[in-house]
Amino acid sequence: MKMKIKKFFLILSIVVLLTGCAEERVLEDLGIITTAGFDKGEDGPEVFGTFITYKFSQQLSNVNSPIHSSGRTAQDAFHLAFAKTAKKLVTGQLRAVVYGPDLAKEGIWPHLDTLQRNQFVSDLVYITVSEMPSREVLNAQVFEEAPNVGIYIYRLLDQVIGKEEIVDSSLHEFIKNYLKVGVDPITPVLSIEEDRVIVTGLGLFQDDRFIDTIDLHEAFYVRLILDEFKAGELQIELPTENYRQFMEDFEPSPEEETFEITMQQIKSASQISPKDSGKYHFSIKIRFEGDIRELTKELDLESKEVIHMLEKDMAKKIEENISKLLEKTQELNVDSLGFGTFWNAKFKGDKKLTEEEWRKEYPNFQFDIDVTTEILRNGITQ
Repeated sequence: MKMKIKKFFLILSIVVLLTGCAEERVLEDLGIITTAGFDKGEDGPEVFGTFITYKFSQQLSNVNSPIHSSGRTAQDAFHLAFAKTAKKLVTGQLRAVVYGPDLAKEGIWPHLDTLQRNQFVSDLVYITVSEMPSREVLNAQVFEEAPNVGIYIYRLLDQVIGKEEIVDSSLHEFIKNYLKVGVDPITPVLSIEEDRVIVTGLGLFQDDRFIDTIDLHEAFYVRLILDEFKAGELQIELPTENYRQFMEDFEPSPEEETFEITMQQIKSASQISPKDSGKYHFSIKIRFEGDIRELTKELDLESKEVIHMLEKDMAKKIEENISKLLEKTQELNVDSLGFGTFWNAKFKGDKKLTEEEWRKEYPNFQFDIDVTTEILRNGITQ
C-alpha cells in the first residue's frame, strides 16, 4: 500500500513539474504588445506601425525590441507584424497607442475603430499623439525601471493623470467625445527629451483630426473647467508693482515686473451654465482654494491685506488665462471643453444645436468667467 502511495505522489510530482515547464514555455513563446505607434507611410496611403513587446526569456527577465510593419490600415499593420517575429503576438496587455502628427492630422477614427473592435483591447488604453513620428518616440532608450519603453509610457501617463496635470485620455473617452455632438476629443502629447519620453501638453482635435497643441500650463485650465481638483498644483505670475508697499528694499527692474506664486493642495469646483438671455452665452463659475507653497518675492503673509490682495489678483489672472484658452479654441474652432454639450443638455427642440450649427457657431460663443480664490494656509501660520 505504501509503495502505491509513493508511486502516486511521484507521478503527481512529475505531472506538476511538466505542467510548470509547459506554462513557462508558453510565456516564452509570447510577444505581449504593451504599446503601439502608427505613422503615415512614406509611400502612398500606407500606415507604418511600431509595436513594443514584452518578451519573456530564460536568459533575461525581459527583452525590449520594437517590431515594425506597414499596411493599408492599422489593422493590416497589426496582422503583418505577426510575420516579423517567431513569437505569438497578443494585444491583451496593450496600454497605450501613439499616433504620429502627420497621420493624426488626417484623422485617426479609422485606426481607432480597429482598436474598439478588438475584443482583447481594453477601452481604458491611453490614446496619445506625438510631436514627431511615433516610431521615434517608441525608440527612446531611457525608461527608468520599466521593462520597456511601452510600459514606461503607460506609467508616465498614469502618473500625470493621477497627479491631476491632465485629464483622462482613454480610448473610451476619445470615442465618446468623438461620437457626441458638442464636444471635441483631447489627448496627451508626447515628445522626446534627453532620449526620454515626456508629456508636453494636450492635443486639440476637431472631430478625429489633430489640429493643435496647448502646453501643460494651459492644460491646467482645461482640467480646472472640466473637472475637480483634489490636490493640484499651480504656478502663476502676478504683477510686482501691486505689492510694493509690502516689500522691503523694493527696487523694481524690468526683469522683476512680476513674481511667481506656487499653490499646492488645490481643491476646486466648477459650474458651467448656458444663459437663457443671449445667443450661445455661458456662465463659468469656479471656486479655487489651496495653500501657498512658494513665493519668489518676500511678502508679509501674516498681513490679511496681503492675503486678500493675492486672492483677488490670482482670481483675476486665472480669469484672464481661461479667457485666452477659450479664445484659442474658438480661433481653431475646436470645442475641447464641450460647451455644445452643456447647451444641448439644457435646451431642447429648436434651440438644440445640430452638429452643423455647433461647428458654425462655436467661434461666436460668449463666456462670462467668474473665479473666486481662497488661500487656506500661507506657510507661516497654520
